[in-house]
Amino acid sequence: MKKSDLYREYARVIDMCEGTNIKPIMCVLIRGELLYTPPYHDYLGPQFSAKILIDADPNDHSFALCLVEGKPVFKGNTLYLKCDGMPLNSGEIKVTGFDPVRVKIIATRLNCGLGFFPITNLTWLSSEQQLEQQLAAQNPL
Repeated sequence: MKKSDLYREYARVIDMCEGTNIKPIMCVLIRGELLYTPPYHDYLGPQFSAKILIDADPNDHSFALCLVEGKPVFKGNTLYLKCDGMPLNSGEIKVTGFDPVRVKIIATRLNCGLGFFPITNLTWLSSEQQLEQQLAAQNPL
């Protein structure tokens, strides 16, 4: 990755985060490490992060592909298909990319191979966690 590519990717992330509660710096990994570590980052200010972004080797950067449920999604993350009350034993997918034209995550799914999945059909919760959440909503204490 060239420096100019780095700036274009960071600009894409800034646009992606606009209008959300996600700070663009939360969508950048350098050597697999998240740069944003509150409250430390908040104390040092954005100049600290910008200096690290500029000084680091461009090839060490990884950028979030998109946001799902208000959280950045990186290549290699595990997401789950929303089950809508039905357990999905094979609902786990492994993120491999993002198609911005289709606004779909490219991922592999157990026993199904590569596929395209709409962001709105994905969650960070496993099918068991989704069912627990639905039961809790139906039977409040």
